Amino acid sequence: MRKVVLHLGLALVLICFLILFTVPYWASAVGIPKELKVFPGMDLSLDLKPPLKLYDQQGSEISGLFDTDELGANTYRVNLFGWLPLTELVVDVVPLVEVYPGGQSIGVLLSSDGLIVNNVGSVRGMDGKEYFPARDGGIRPGDVLLSIEGRTLRRPESVSEIVNDLAEDDKSLNFLVRRGNKTINYQVKPIKTKQVDIFGKTVAVYMLGIYLEDPAAGVGTLSFYHKESRRYAALGHTINNSLGRPVEIVRGSIVEASIDSIRSGIRGSPGVKVGFFHGEQSVLGTIDSNSNFGIFGQLYGEFPQTSFT
Repeated sequence: MRKVVLHLGLALVLICFLILFTVPYWASAVGIPKELKVFPGMDLSLDLKPPLKLYDQQGSEISGLFDTDELGANTYRVNLFGWLPLTELVVDVVPLVEVYPGGQSIGVLLSSDGLIVNNVGSVRGMDGKEYFPARDGGIRPGDVLLSIEGRTLRRPESVSEIVNDLAEDDKSLNFLVRRGNKTINYQVKPIKTKQVDIFGKTVAVYMLGIYLEDPAAGVGTLSFYHKESRRYAALGHTINNSLGRPVEIVRGSIVEASIDSIRSGIRGSPGVKVGFFHGEQSVLGTIDSNSNFGIFGQLYGEFPQTSFT
């Protein structure tokens, strides 16, 4: 008899531990969010089915609408069977924010953190042989080149300038590379090659056998802006590189743009705006975030009356 009771007791203890350790799973399975942000006076309720119950901080059961009259965050507790804590829900009542709708065309200039390696290839040396300096040095497609010998990289053309400025016969250069979440140093030996310049002369230059992407630039649409804080949103989607990865923005800007034409979209191919920028004197603001909802940033100066009304 004692063995039976002991086994039942152990079984109950195991069941309790199982329930406790799977609390996060059950909370997500029934669709209970961690936090909700609402505006004052909004009707908000949580449709919980038995055996789930919702309690406020005073321990009173909530069966109808949440109190959203006053600003601030309130924490509610979701219990299983009325006594076993399952998870907490924070309802944050935030001030109503009014924004101005956009629709204006803007030019988007992104100066990404380093340069993305699109591909690596071969170069032909002065001896006529084929070499793979970047590949042999450890650089792969998808890597982000951050610096060469400590010199920060901003534009693809700067790579050739730095390499030819520093490279000497039989000298390797230190490349700082980001791969995923890791930052790695590689030693790459540029290869001296023969190239024909714009004047038709054969000159000796150092090459890496690497193909780089130019920082993204394009024409988009302003979504909205907040007049008091001068925050804005644009595009409505992430800006990705050619490998389909979101571009990490270090310094970016939006400028005035004019639309030259519009190409209509067809099935499988979205429509495109074809436009041009007005130049750096017409910079409207900075870009500090590239998210799934578009780009966000800070506007400065007064809005040009021709573009913002």
